[in-house]
Amino acid sequence: MPDFDLQWRSLPQGLLAFNENHGAPVAGIGHHHYRPWLFPLYTPSGQQVLQEFAFDHPFHNGCFMGWSPVRVNGSDHNFWATPPQRTQPDPMMEHLGRQRQEGDIRLEREGAAIVATMSVAWDAEDGTPVMAEERRFTVRAHATSHQVSVESRLQALDSEIVLPVTKFAGLGVRLDVRLTKLAGAVFSGDPGHGDADQLHGRASSFIDIEGKHGSHRFGLRLTSRRSLKWFVRGYGLVLLNPVTEAPICLRAGEVLVQDITLAAYDGASL
Repeated sequence: MPDFDLQWRSLPQGLLAFNENHGAPVAGIGHHHYRPWLFPLYTPSGQQVLQEFAFDHPFHNGCFMGWSPVRVNGSDHNFWATPPQRTQPDPMMEHLGRQRQEGDIRLEREGAAIVATMSVAWDAEDGTPVMAEERRFTVRAHATSHQVSVESRLQALDSEIVLPVTKFAGLGVRLDVRLTKLAGAVFSGDPGHGDADQLHGRASSFIDIEGKHGSHRFGLRLTSRRSLKWFVRGYGLVLLNPVTEAPICLRAGEVLVQDITLAAYDGASL
């Protein structure tokens, strides 16, 4: 596969990975008051594969990480939802914490790939530090696909952190509308697993979502180095959730590592 000249370009509150050979953007990372996330992500032909704000769930932002509840010293904190509020009242909007980007993003190059690493402070609603995170984005460009690998290292601070069983947790994506069942997109996984409903709650080495823009076929393939069951919804949410069956307890100083790789491609499935 040919190498491409990838460079980071600055945005007001983020960065854009740019293919200097083609004069085209590849992917972006940024943040607002409540969280950072990955958006946009384009195929080489310029098809967008992520949705940044969904009407039904405005806190599903591109490729993001959320968690609720996070329990520390008997108190629960909500790092899943963010404003704006969907309805009045909305129980999802209680005890909102922040995933706050700290300092400057560290930029590096690894061969033909470019890497951005950010420090993220997970603060309770009152500003009390709950957890610390290092989130790393590695961007690669190929002739038929653009790839971003996201790795999160989430660390408990001075107190034990309890992550109870919940569906509101993990690292995942909200898909562009063209990559949903409503638009006729096709979901697939390992042999024997197909369709969003069949993939939900199943272990698979990949999740592939293929759609169309006119006659042009494009899609997104999701993989992880960790063997977890996927949370898959045909309306456009695909999530790796490590607490679907059992809670996780992090003692002070312990680290939870999560990862997901997104490959946005043109043509038929990779």
